[in-house]
Amino acid sequence: MNNLTNDIKLIIFDVDGTIMDSIGRIIECMQESAKKYQVAIPTPQEVKNIIGITLRHAVEVLFPEQTQEMVDLITDEYRRLYNLWEDERPTALYPGTMETLETLKGRGYKLAIATGKSQRGLARLYRDDKLYSLFSGAVTGDQAKSKPDPMMLEKLLGEFGLHPDQAVMIGDSNLDLRMAKNIGMPSIGITWGVHSGEILAKEEPAALIDNISELLELF
Repeated sequence: MNNLTNDIKLIIFDVDGTIMDSIGRIIECMQESAKKYQVAIPTPQEVKNIIGITLRHAVEVLFPEQTQEMVDLITDEYRRLYNLWEDERPTALYPGTMETLETLKGRGYKLAIATGKSQRGLARLYRDDKLYSLFSGAVTGDQAKSKPDPMMLEKLLGEFGLHPDQAVMIGDSNLDLRMAKNIGMPSIGITWGVHSGEILAKEEPAALIDNISELLELF
């Protein structure tokens, strides 16, 4: 399926599980944080389901029976581990991502990011100057309400002076696609991340793709 119009000027990307192969690290960090404080260890799928929302909210969802103090401790430990391991072994982009982004930008599209990562997390991603140069805007989880609230997209549309039908949201989670749906923006679901095509299809995306290079056929 492909229900996109020719009016798209801005292509908005999620990060974790969409352009960045970070799902395994997120799961490992969350499970290790739970082990440290001897609380119930979430399953890989449970962790996948919270990828994309802000960190503290994610911890609250995963550990609903814990006190706020324990939520804070788990959050801090997760952040410590993730930062440590990212600094030691930076997570790679999915194969073909850089080439696809460069081609889209070369075709005249503006590229932006809407991510549950913090500004610090985004800055780490932007250590690659070549990648940084490709994006014209970004909103992080500490700058807006958590997905699927459309505040991230509202901020980006305001920054670029565009209407929802002039942009498209690309993500691997139903939260990404629901965020777009909540503001009347078309979306594209990618099937190599946290949720299957069957789950993503329930959010009525304009298209589903199995490889990032397929974006070049749509735009």
